[in-house]
Amino acid sequence: MKQETIERLMPLVNTVISRAKPHQDLVEDCRQAGVLAIYDAVASWDSQKGISLPSWSWFYIVKAVYKEANFFNDIPGKIDAFSAEISEDEEFRVVDEEYIEAEIGVISALLPDLPDRQQDVLILYAEGKTFGEIAEDMGISRQAAHRLYKRAVTAVSRILDNS
Repeated sequence: MKQETIERLMPLVNTVISRAKPHQDLVEDCRQAGVLAIYDAVASWDSQKGISLPSWSWFYIVKAVYKEANFFNDIPGKIDAFSAEISEDEEFRVVDEEYIEAEIGVISALLPDLPDRQQDVLILYAEGKTFGEIAEDMGISRQAAHRLYKRAVTAVSRILDNS
């Protein structure tokens, strides 16, 4: 893989690291895990499926960074802690446009495999909305939005593991 591919996808790695908020001693380890995730994503990426490489790489990067940060030992089982932390911060916004595009790209490619409400919550979250805003948009409680997000991330993780 060319260095330019790594350099092009490093903003995604850095954005995921900033969202994961690992201990400062683990930031460099998380970066290395993100680079290795890029290698894995490139190895499994099929351009014929219509998903861009940054979009395809996004979930690989997220999974690797969070695992390295030891933020969750089990991504689906522990996602509550991360989601609850974010949902308490109403000012939280995703500002990196390439990151948002990558999230939406993966979500769009996987949408047919997800229930409608899980699709909606992932798209709203990828647009940078908080769980409070998602709940309001969907007419549900913040806790219900959080649960839908957790289920959707678990489903996407399973889909990617099986691809």
